Amino acid sequence: MAMERTYNNRLLLADLTTGKCEERELGEELARAELGGAALNLELLRRFPEGEPLVIGTGLLTSTFCPGSGVAVVTAKSPRSGMVVHHPIIGLIGLELKLSGFDFIVVRGRSEKPVRLWLHDELAEIAPAGEVKEQGTNQVTGRIRDEYGDMNIHAFQVGPAGMAGSPLAMISESCFGGYDRAGLGLALAEKGLYAVVVRGLGSLEVADGFFPESAKLMQEAAQSLKGKIGIREIMRLWAKEETFLPALEKVTHRHSACYSCPFPCRTFGFLREDPARKLETDAPNPGDAMIDPQGVLALSFLGNDFLHVYEHCTQLGADPAAVGMILKAEGIADKNAADQRIESLINEKKDLVNSKQNNFHGVTPWPDGGDLSAALVQAAGIFSNGIPPAVLPLSNPPASLPADPVEKAALVLERMALGLTLGICPIFLLSTPVVTPARLAGLVKLATEWDGIGEEELKAKAKSLIGKTLKLAAPKGSISDGLKPAGFDAAWAGLKKRYVEG
Repeated sequence: MAMERTYNNRLLLADLTTGKCEERELGEELARAELGGAALNLELLRRFPEGEPLVIGTGLLTSTFCPGSGVAVVTAKSPRSGMVVHHPIIGLIGLELKLSGFDFIVVRGRSEKPVRLWLHDELAEIAPAGEVKEQGTNQVTGRIRDEYGDMNIHAFQVGPAGMAGSPLAMISESCFGGYDRAGLGLALAEKGLYAVVVRGLGSLEVADGFFPESAKLMQEAAQSLKGKIGIREIMRLWAKEETFLPALEKVTHRHSACYSCPFPCRTFGFLREDPARKLETDAPNPGDAMIDPQGVLALSFLGNDFLHVYEHCTQLGADPAAVGMILKAEGIADKNAADQRIESLINEKKDLVNSKQNNFHGVTPWPDGGDLSAALVQAAGIFSNGIPPAVLPLSNPPASLPADPVEKAALVLERMALGLTLGICPIFLLSTPVVTPARLAGLVKLATEWDGIGEEELKAKAKSLIGKTLKLAAPKGSISDGLKPAGFDAAWAGLKKRYVEG
């Protein structure tokens, strides 16, 4: 394998207790055995168990020309569910991380003072984070960029919710929230690590034939998703109240896609400017990027005030899906009352485990309306519940799905596992059937020149990742009875047999 085509061959051990970083070679043997992403993260957790490790990794195809390949993955034990989870970082951070010169980072120990990990130009530094407790994620992002003099710097960070010790804390992608339903923002804060800051100025070599095959796949995927744009496309699949979609359109300014992705599913909304404005605004912070469909959906009952409350959550680094569920249950529909209640939820260290609100081992659910396969995906709990728990019917022609709920749930879980191993956005993989394991295996083989890489090997790796992760930790709490559709217990036993006992 030519490592320079997919990896920098660099593993970083970051010890927060001593403040020291140690570099090691990743090695082709480990990369070939685990491929990358979540699967390799899991192996690193096993190899470096000291200091309650948290692993940050890139996928085998992260930062290549493969469609949707901008993803990094955080693997750690969830403070909310007690399970080992794989959390996707989907924006530009995965791209920047790999091009900073580092493929995987094992974070161990704990710093007594707030620190940040700064990765750039093949250099790593554990640096003081300064006084950040009173600052929102937007302020911290701006300060970091000003400090280093580079507006292209990205970070995933802990907001005030994590710093306050709230179980509802989430990892935020720079200042825009994210997909963390597992409380990994709290896991970072408990280590004293308030931000991982990355800037990628490196490059990967491109294997012969890789770019044209990637471009062909990109074109086919774009054609299958023709006309689909914005977070609204995902929202329409779950929104029970049609009255909310006009509220979403009312604040919509523009849509965007992540690195090398043909599906612009992210929507930026204006709160302090006219959304129809075409010229660049002078306002330093005109609105917020809606990248979390579950969080937006959970706040949809607020109508025209949803984006205000969503932004408040993202600036505090608090899970908007959990917050929305609690606010709705408590009958709080006024934005000012909602703002006050969000602050008190954080200060109270409100947790969903064993709460009155329905939850999957302390994790917020999607409003799936009794869909058994979606309930099984969420019950598994090893991938972010911020990712839709179903194949999204957005493509033309639509995906062909099995009728059996267990098989359908397995299809979703294995698509997620494959994406988080190769470094491809799971939302994108769930949106188009064009990007098949066979097509991805062809790209992997082109990039690595490994013999024996094929569709069946990728499927086996995805299945193995799910099984290994499910075996690692017993979850906290339980699954609320209100989230168990008819036939759930038997179907759940069948799913566990497939991955844990099979």
